[in-house]
Amino acid sequence: MEKIILLLVIFAMFGCVEQREGNSDKGVVETIDSTGLSRESRLFDDIEVMSVEAGWYEGQYPQVAIKFRNNSEKELDGYVKVKYQFVEDDEVFDEGFKFLHTASDVNWGSGLIKNRIFKSYKGYNYWGNHKIKAKICFEDNSLIWEGEVGHKIVIE
Repeated sequence: MEKIILLLVIFAMFGCVEQREGNSDKGVVETIDSTGLSRESRLFDDIEVMSVEAGWYEGQYPQVAIKFRNNSEKELDGYVKVKYQFVEDDEVFDEGFKFLHTASDVNWGSGLIKNRIFKSYKGYNYWGNHKIKAKICFEDNSLIWEGEVGHKIVIE
């Protein structure tokens, strides 16, 4: 009897979520929630990356500027969290997150573009030939952009 109750509890806890294979080109496994939509598909279907510019501000701090567009036919009204990470060689030297949109913001209208700059707050005291890589993801770790921060000087 205890085994049956334990199985019912496990089923109740995990029965609302299933996993299925996503786009075979990406080899992605999507998590499907009770709405029937995966987190990844909601984010990528609703938000489009328009442009990415990576470089250095004040000559010493790496940054990545991204333009996002609400690509859905509806206004977005919830939280959209974006995480970032800066790496040199095999060391993460700065990481954090920014909200692209919050529930307290005015709804993000269909077709409208938002800009976000992801800056490292740790930099260098001298200009050098640093090879910095950046990785930008949505909260569920769906990749937005990953690449090397070139040697271009950018202005905020």
